[in-house]
Amino acid sequence: MEEFDVSIVIPVYGVEKYIERCLNSVMRQDSKSMSLECILVDDCSPDGSIKIAEKMIMDYSGGIRFEILRHEKNQGLSVARNTGMRSAKGRFLFFIDSDDYITDDCIMNLYKKTRDFSDVEVVKGNHVGRIAINVSRIPSCPLNNDTLLNLLYMSVIPVMAWNTLIKRDVIQNNNLAFKPRLLYEDNLWSAQLFRHVKSFLFVPDTTYYYESNNTSITGNGDAAIQAKALPHFIIMVDNLINSYDKQHFITYTFFIISRLMQMVDLILKDQNIDSNLVEIVLKQRNQLLRYTFQNRRFVLVLFELLLYFPLWNLMRFRLFRRYYDRVVIVVYRIALFFDFVHK
Repeated sequence: MEEFDVSIVIPVYGVEKYIERCLNSVMRQDSKSMSLECILVDDCSPDGSIKIAEKMIMDYSGGIRFEILRHEKNQGLSVARNTGMRSAKGRFLFFIDSDDYITDDCIMNLYKKTRDFSDVEVVKGNHVGRIAINVSRIPSCPLNNDTLLNLLYMSVIPVMAWNTLIKRDVIQNNNLAFKPRLLYEDNLWSAQLFRHVKSFLFVPDTTYYYESNNTSITGNGDAAIQAKALPHFIIMVDNLINSYDKQHFITYTFFIISRLMQMVDLILKDQNIDSNLVEIVLKQRNQLLRYTFQNRRFVLVLFELLLYFPLWNLMRFRLFRRYYDRVVIVVYRIALFFDFVHK
């Protein structure tokens, strides 16, 4: 079986406007210094995206091997990525969303780091077009698993699956896959993936351009549309709580708390949300509360008690929202101190 240095996986659905730009950026990658394959997964795209891709591939004469895989029915981004992963033959995987694009030196820039540091299993680049990464908070040297997870849980390392070069063995050896039909699937994916990564490196250079798509649930500012994400958050938090990372108890708890806070925010924005969903969110908070209490992290217990009432009401005030992040940091530092004493 032919093996490549890097497999680029691109799910395709409804991106007629963007697919040419995306594929052009892939075709400009250096295929002389490394072997590349690009797998496009047609998730039953309803527009002309695949026809555009087929014509571009037919006219292409470079060294990258292109392949188009097709779903018989639409199954969503997660399944499309999983399909691409199963077919990939590269030693490393790289995901691109088909409405985004990469810099001309993206793959070589990241792949070169795996040559410079042979133990590194994941290399992540910087991006433009979404919430900016605070580069100064991420060390420029390879990070061990302990440091990586703490930075991930504190939202220093971005959770997005795209713009990340991943050693395929890590995925295969641990049977990792994206959860089907889940919005914000990258949150769960990163938490699961990075538990198995022994060495991680962040590259501060911009390698990826993200396209903000206001037609999606995640990109739409309408409260009623955003509220549709609530059941997906519930599934994600359920998975996070039921696979608790005890080794990084404090930071992992804050990782879950931040997702609970996003759910509270969605509920506050839309008063018509199903009361059963609101009740499930409260039960998840209580589950986290019991688990924290059983492990005697009492500072966190007090903080988690606020995750419904009175925080539910306090979040309505703009002044409180403005300073909430600072409150979280103070509580986190206090919790870390008491955790040190606890150990």
